[in-house]
Amino acid sequence: MTANSDLERLGEVFKAFRDKDGLTQDDLAKRCGDAVSRTAVALFEQGRRLPSPEALRELATVLKVPEELWKTYATPSISQRLEFELLLSELVGKPITLRPANTEEAEAVEKLIVDLFSQRQTLHQAYDLLNSILIYYGIPRMAWAFFKRYFTVPLWEG
Repeated sequence: MTANSDLERLGEVFKAFRDKDGLTQDDLAKRCGDAVSRTAVALFEQGRRLPSPEALRELATVLKVPEELWKTYATPSISQRLEFELLLSELVGKPITLRPANTEEAEAVEKLIVDLFSQRQTLHQAYDLLNSILIYYGIPRMAWAFFKRYFTVPLWEG
């Protein structure tokens, strides 16, 4: 991950607010109650995992982070897109972040990602959908043999 990823930047903002308040990660987690663990705080600050929308909201409330800095990340589709980007980054061996030309493009990609993981589809449909998403990230089309070998999961079995 590089410092310019959306998730890493957001984690840095929350860390700055935590540091300003003189809190440790453990202190912050305890103030959030059962909604957030210390590990979740650490992974978030490192840009490695976005907390659930509920946990993000709780962290922001405790730290008094202005809503305009985090609210867009509290939607399930953006959360799922960022998680997908982390996994895709691991797969291709370099940081991957969507840089949409406009809001409509970002929403289209997020819808495709949500569809990929939430709709029951055949293996061929999932393969085509994944390759459609890769286009937005400038990643070459995935070979069918690779997909079939490593991405066969019950979700996509027809």
